[in-house]
Amino acid sequence: MNQPLVPDVPLSRCELGRADVVPLHEDFTVEAGHRARVAILPELCGNDGFDATTAWPVVLLGDEVHPLTDQHGHRHDHPADRERLTCLVAEQWNLLELDLDEFAGQHVQMALELPAGRGTLWVQWLGVIPPEPEANSPVDHVRTRRGTNSAPTFSRGNTLPAVAMPHGFNLLTPVTDARSRTWLYQWAPEGGPRLEALAVSHQPSPWINDRAGVQLMGWHGTPHVDPARRSVAFSHDAELDRPHHYRVALADGMVAEVTPTDHGGIFRFTMSTDEACGVVLDMPQPGRWQITPLPDGRLALRGRIEPAPGHGRRQRDPVGFCYGITRQRAHLVTTRGRRQAAVLQAEAGEGRVLEVALATSFISVEQARHNLDLEIGEASFDEVRGRAEAAWKELLGRLVLPEASTEQRIVAWSNLARLHLWPSAMHENTGTAEHPHWVHASPFQPMGARARLRQRWERTASPVVEGRLYVNNGYWDTYRTCWPLLGLTDPRRTAHLVDGLLPAWRESGWMGRWSAPGHIDSMVGTSSDVIFASASAHGIDFDEVAAFDSALRNASCPPPDATVGRKGLGTARFRGWVASDEVHEALSWTVENAICDAAIAAWATGLARRAEELGIGERVEELQATASWCTNRALGISEVFDATTGFLRGRRGDGSWSTSSLAPERWGGDYTETTAWGMSVSLPQDGALLASLHGGEEALARHLDRLLATPERADHRGGYRGIIHEMREARALRLGQFALSNQPAHHISFMPLAAGQPWRSQQLVRDALDRAFVGSEIGQGYPGDEDNGEMSAWWLFAAMGLYPLAPGSGGYVLGAPLTPMTWQRPEGTLSITTRGTGHFVASVTRNGEPWSACSIGVEDLRGAVELCIELSDQPTAWGADSRPASLSTGTLGTAWGPHRRDRSALARLSGLPDHQARALMDDRGRQRVRLAAQTRLEAHWPEPWQPRLITLTTADMGPVRMTVTLLGPDDAPLDEVLVSREVRWPDQTMPFELPPVGEVSALRLCLLDDVTLCQVEVY
Repeated sequence: MNQPLVPDVPLSRCELGRADVVPLHEDFTVEAGHRARVAILPELCGNDGFDATTAWPVVLLGDEVHPLTDQHGHRHDHPADRERLTCLVAEQWNLLELDLDEFAGQHVQMALELPAGRGTLWVQWLGVIPPEPEANSPVDHVRTRRGTNSAPTFSRGNTLPAVAMPHGFNLLTPVTDARSRTWLYQWAPEGGPRLEALAVSHQPSPWINDRAGVQLMGWHGTPHVDPARRSVAFSHDAELDRPHHYRVALADGMVAEVTPTDHGGIFRFTMSTDEACGVVLDMPQPGRWQITPLPDGRLALRGRIEPAPGHGRRQRDPVGFCYGITRQRAHLVTTRGRRQAAVLQAEAGEGRVLEVALATSFISVEQARHNLDLEIGEASFDEVRGRAEAAWKELLGRLVLPEASTEQRIVAWSNLARLHLWPSAMHENTGTAEHPHWVHASPFQPMGARARLRQRWERTASPVVEGRLYVNNGYWDTYRTCWPLLGLTDPRRTAHLVDGLLPAWRESGWMGRWSAPGHIDSMVGTSSDVIFASASAHGIDFDEVAAFDSALRNASCPPPDATVGRKGLGTARFRGWVASDEVHEALSWTVENAICDAAIAAWATGLARRAEELGIGERVEELQATASWCTNRALGISEVFDATTGFLRGRRGDGSWSTSSLAPERWGGDYTETTAWGMSVSLPQDGALLASLHGGEEALARHLDRLLATPERADHRGGYRGIIHEMREARALRLGQFALSNQPAHHISFMPLAAGQPWRSQQLVRDALDRAFVGSEIGQGYPGDEDNGEMSAWWLFAAMGLYPLAPGSGGYVLGAPLTPMTWQRPEGTLSITTRGTGHFVASVTRNGEPWSACSIGVEDLRGAVELCIELSDQPTAWGADSRPASLSTGTLGTAWGPHRRDRSALARLSGLPDHQARALMDDRGRQRVRLAAQTRLEAHWPEPWQPRLITLTTADMGPVRMTVTLLGPDDAPLDEVLVSREVRWPDQTMPFELPPVGEVSALRLCLLDDVTLCQVEVY
């Protein structure tokens, strides 16, 4: 028997066979406004037996069966509806709240209509509930527990019920497993939920681990340090989960609650008895407390939390510190055991309410105390809660939903709140509230042996650096949707956030792929390149030059270790792909590199136009050459397309396919958290090239047909040690190989636009919105991991009828909005309005003028803009004559032409011994060839051709100057250019554009400085 959704409520089992109607409850009279609640868990019958998911509650009136509408607007009126996919998720509890208004005053019986088929389902009848008052503000609609009903084996979000300030320093959360650094809060642990603490957390994801955690738990009677013994049961119905306030009434009568500031918060425990009571302090990782009495009888709490090993970290995290004060008189109870735990007991006569005001720091205990004074001081719990509520009201109130249903408002504002948790601040104010001075403990610079020896208990040994820093972001997850949505709807805040990422570059020389808080070896692609390019395209004011240099290094230099840069780039920059026999998940690396290069190319083109304005006029040639080089590299994604199978495939270093045959349903190996199917249309930046590779748009449409018709069975571990949660989630969606549950698939529903089928994209998006984001009432809400706001931002974009398909470009494709919405921005309101009903687009106007293209640029969304979308119940031809911007067609901001392969290996290189000449053209770049100034190299080709670009890879830093002479078929000089460039980093590949002089038979290089070359390429 399955664990019931609601304890102590009878659980029924239904076997499918012939179609049937099964009564759920005895007759009752319906009162106006009341709703019926039914919980259903359909079991999977085999790997594709989803018959049980089409069961649906109905009302029986005599012999008549009447369908019902649930809280999501789903209804099954006739047998044809049985062919549609429902919102019921197999192997998961589903809670339906059913509208009974049409039966008000009538005597009815609730029943469950079962389809014919195979399978089993479990049912709980949860009764009839009265109408609830509509929440007054956006904050009251937020449900922070959405996504917490998850586990490592199946994710409905894998979130925390976080209480925080927008982009704050800390997360405050209830904890049901105080010894875990992964799943701190579990919705349905075995035996039911029990609160073990309220905690300070810095966890960006359960897969990354928590750090610098601090836990507080109230007690009465006898205190216990052990989490299992101090835990108290609770019901989810007794929780209040808002972004500014968490409260739970526990089974023993105690009420635990917490409210945040940026760097701390107030923890409050209200007891139900007059017996001895207090608070247990604890840390889930090594650390210690110093508890000292204050003159007024209260206690001062000083804590140091040691860093603990984490996922893929190169160096230790900064030490955490905290400082707190009890709001009531108390004393320390002598206990034995954990040095990182302490038991406080309130003095007699202090009442039943115990409060602890606490702040944290990564700099020192004294800075934590300063943070406490700045943000809380003597303010009461209610005052602090009011400030936090006001901050969230201001932010969430910018999104206006005039016609949305209650469920849509809950989802929209909860998603927006989730988006604005990350990235989180790591900077601290050493000044005053009126004159702040921002610094941060650097997680990027190593402490050094001397600093470690000098470190004191109460202060960090990490370097303390000037400026703001934002961390806790998985860039591979967030680049697709989070950063474009922030840039579009909140550009002023985004400027601070984007600039706050750059200390990673300034302090370490690299941007990480995951920041938590330092560089983490996780995921594929240097996606910060796209984030910065997107910020530039959206007109965000930040240090673009520094950001561009970080992207340039990612694109041109092999990284020093696995936590930064592009794996396999040492040879991939020459071959054109990441080799599967050198790097794990190589195909995904190749795909992400192409996406990043396309974004860099468009960005570099824009920077070249604004170079004088930015004070980098001397770099115009470099920027133009970089744009051409990155464009050509991004077009090189065609090198890993296998025309025989129609899939993108991994290649070995020798050019052969990584496997002798392809099993496109197989997970892992060359593909990160997906299959060959899942990556098969992963050219969001170049749908035109994708269609061309498939043999045209009709062929691409047929491939998409097969993708959606091929079921995910989740029955083979593939390249993993076992069945991973992403497989189960993709199967549960029943959308073929469109695994919306994970980021690599988030563009798939928009790729029909590249095949001239906007209507099909609109259908896929609406199916996803209708079915995949349900279950907010029971801690679900997402189809898979909600990573740092990315899944939330996907929903918000899809519900708006916009999507940033080509990453980093600032371009959006248009779709059918779920509901009208307005984004209030200082620079002008963005209004999305609709006419008619349905989920297909019939027409679009922008500020009253017709808009026929299926895409729109961010420049057309600035200022005061109204997009009015006329909806239709049937597919239309709107947008079918246009296509999204594509790199290969020159519509993505940079023009180049077809992909060009390096022809250096076809040339005869003179001026060097043969072994050195071969080394400079071997696509490896591992040998160093030292050349003196005035050395002349000549490359002769057997047939004349038109070169456009030359790249040099040098081992040394410093100036490189040379003349490049292009020779015609008769070896006569056609043109000569002087090239001068500063090599910024060792082993950097630098591109140089060549003048268009017609066909060339030879190229001569004359070095003006001593240089150590590793590779020469000519395109």
